[in-house]
Amino acid sequence: MINRPFFGKIVYDESKLVKGVRVSEGQALFEVLNYKQIGLLARVLIPESSLSRVSLSNTVRIFLNAFPYTKYQVINGKLIYISPVSENGFVKAKIALEKKGIKVDGILRPLSYGMTLKAKIIVGREPVFYRLLGIKRND
Repeated sequence: MINRPFFGKIVYDESKLVKGVRVSEGQALFEVLNYKQIGLLARVLIPESSLSRVSLSNTVRIFLNAFPYTKYQVINGKLIYISPVSENGFVKAKIALEKKGIKVDGILRPLSYGMTLKAKIIVGREPVFYRLLGIKRND
């Protein structure tokens, strides 16, 4: 039985769970995503050719087209979902964004649903870029 300290979704990285391999006490196998803390999600497409280097909880750098990063910086995020189904050479993925807005001239401007962006998933030393599907509310 797995108990969660709050309402959320249990996620795991399949590469860390190998049938027949023993696990140690205290070994992290799952992560619980707290829906109250997630806020906005970015949906991206990951090329199949990059899947071997990408895993859940990878850090992601978000470059919003509406707010050039050279002036407004980037938004950090975390890869929280990778679809097990491939379509046309890509798999869908979701990134939890750490911020809900960008400061412009000292005023916090909220991010809008459907904004376009580039996502740079950090996989060791080599970043991988992905096409954007859009930002959406976590419903």
